[in-house]
Amino acid sequence: MNLLPSLYKEKKRESVVALISDPEVQFEVTWYKNAPELRMTKDEIVKATEQSTNEVAQSRQLFQEIQKGGSSLMSVAVIEDAAYFLLFEEPTIDNRKKYLEQILNYLNSRPVHSQTSIFIEFMEDSMYQKEFKDIVTRGYWNKASKHYEHHKLVALDFEWKPGLKVETLMTGWAFNSHSDKTFVLMADAYQVASQWAEKNITAPYYVESSQFVQYNIDEQDPMAIHFYFPYFSSKPLEDGTDYEAKQKGFVTGVYQVDQKTFTKIKTEKEI
Repeated sequence: MNLLPSLYKEKKRESVVALISDPEVQFEVTWYKNAPELRMTKDEIVKATEQSTNEVAQSRQLFQEIQKGGSSLMSVAVIEDAAYFLLFEEPTIDNRKKYLEQILNYLNSRPVHSQTSIFIEFMEDSMYQKEFKDIVTRGYWNKASKHYEHHKLVALDFEWKPGLKVETLMTGWAFNSHSDKTFVLMADAYQVASQWAEKNITAPYYVESSQFVQYNIDEQDPMAIHFYFPYFSSKPLEDGTDYEAKQKGFVTGVYQVDQKTFTKIKTEKEI
């Protein structure tokens, strides 16, 4: 029987720490509350510090070199064999192509580089240099709140190799349905869906704009979102107790992110 009071039991913790002399040098540590020496070793800390110091140095070099191809609202990071390029501009088709060309030209111009996993991500422009500057710090990726995902709009990732073509990679851009932007698009889609319902659904009915709405990315087109707005014989109670009794189906359609259109609208009984 373990007689050790629960207050003194070892508890696993994970934290991000930074060097006082260079706060951009950050790394994760796993430690155990109430354990002797927190169950951490000096060698582990030294190794993590050296790795992060090296990655930050590579990130700074990457930022300086990529900016030679044209200035932009960009932050970068190198983590092991991956290179991240975060862009804080509108993810229009033209911008996506322009920065993909810039990054691909940079990668192709380097005879040797260890970063072959490439991540290009358009972020909300209002977040530019709010939480970090030119280098994306480790602490930003590790927030438990998924804060990072809320502000990532459109992304492309690929494995670099010689001979890649911009035209081929352009088809891989995908909208991030976990972003807050999804709810803005949902509101746009609802306006069109409600107008369609006025002409195609026999009254009385009620189409819900936000609660119980479902959505997913199109399997064939990652820049398109399917929205499913539930509709009812009348507005359900706020506690949802009559939801099933009143529901008649869903008003569905496809929202094209680039074109800002909601089409292929129809009703479905189930999804």
